[in-house]
Amino acid sequence: MARNHLASWQAPQQDLVAEFEATVLPLRDELKKAALRLTQSPESAEDLVQETLMHAYRGFGQFKRGTNLKGWLMKIMLNLFISHYRHQQRTVPTVSLEGLLEELGLAEENADLLLDEAVSPEEIVMARVMDDEVAKALEQLPDNFREIVILCDIEGLSYAEAAEALGIPIGTVRSRLSRARETLRRLLWDYAKKRRLI
Repeated sequence: MARNHLASWQAPQQDLVAEFEATVLPLRDELKKAALRLTQSPESAEDLVQETLMHAYRGFGQFKRGTNLKGWLMKIMLNLFISHYRHQQRTVPTVSLEGLLEELGLAEENADLLLDEAVSPEEIVMARVMDDEVAKALEQLPDNFREIVILCDIEGLSYAEAAEALGIPIGTVRSRLSRARETLRRLLWDYAKKRRLI
């Protein structure tokens, strides 16, 4: 009798594992890209993806089938990022340009640019600095604004998908996104003026 009970429990569990592997694991690369944008570090991004997948696996039985799986995973990732990674201070070591590009994971993709006399090494680093300024401005947003910007503007989710992932009405997504974009515009405008870029 105990064997039948165990077998009846294992069958649904195995089905859940198979469904998880078939539906969630193919999204791993997309999660990795999002995590890299959030953490700005390949090692931290990998840790964040692993933790996201672990939480998703544990909660997969409660995931409502037919809803937005990518949005659900992104919400898990955002919650983990906000709670674990937000307060992490970044330190920038002094390195050579090649070392900096290698550390940022840009060495291979920018090797041709370094040889191209039309693009200076300073321009490559400046593009990265601008990315850092955007990231800093994004970090200054309240959590509810930042998660909307990440879901809609960075990850490309529709308003409906973001609303579903966050459990809020579409109108709230639109208003938060509008206010978040305006705040980012103001923060980056100040940065551009200070640096005499405009």
